[in-house]
Amino acid sequence: MTYDALQLKINCLTDYHHVLFYDDKILCIFGFTQSISDWEKETPEIARLLKEFNLIAGVSRCFQSLGELHQHYLQANYMMKIGFLLEKDFCFFSYDENAIYHLIKLLPKDINLKQFCHTKILVLEEYDSKNNTELIPTLQVYLENQKSVTRTAKLLFIHRNTVIYRINKCTELMHTPMEDGNEMFSFIFSLRILEYCNKQL
Repeated sequence: MTYDALQLKINCLTDYHHVLFYDDKILCIFGFTQSISDWEKETPEIARLLKEFNLIAGVSRCFQSLGELHQHYLQANYMMKIGFLLEKDFCFFSYDENAIYHLIKLLPKDINLKQFCHTKILVLEEYDSKNNTELIPTLQVYLENQKSVTRTAKLLFIHRNTVIYRINKCTELMHTPMEDGNEMFSFIFSLRILEYCNKQL
């Protein structure tokens, strides 16, 4: 399909937007009366189009002035890079949800990022390495999806019982019920650092 045909398809999706091609990318500027919290669910037509053409959308933060356009284009552009490198089954990568990767990338390259990881997460990493298990990626998906066993199983293409077993193993090794909010924040932060290191973003 040509760019013109694809642009026409995008034009049909909403009355509040501008679409153009810039730097070999499709740039869409949307005007909505309220912010979008879940692009996959709240813009199903766009999600369907992205899946149809195997595309990834980088989503910047909201902005009010066209003078901010370049800064927010850079945010969206970086989110596209993150999307390709993380290889997750998502169409949309939001800057608000993934700015941590940008922050990490801006740190000097000689910094040992793992020094910022929670020690309990490093215990899991060592266990995975020694036993060829996948506790770390399972825990990350689990925590990032409100500790939903069903959602975790679906995203990882594994059985619910496998998720339950792995999470129970995590709580056993980490000696934590994973209920404290501050600890959960530190865990997710640490897991994303490890993901960044492993993917070499």
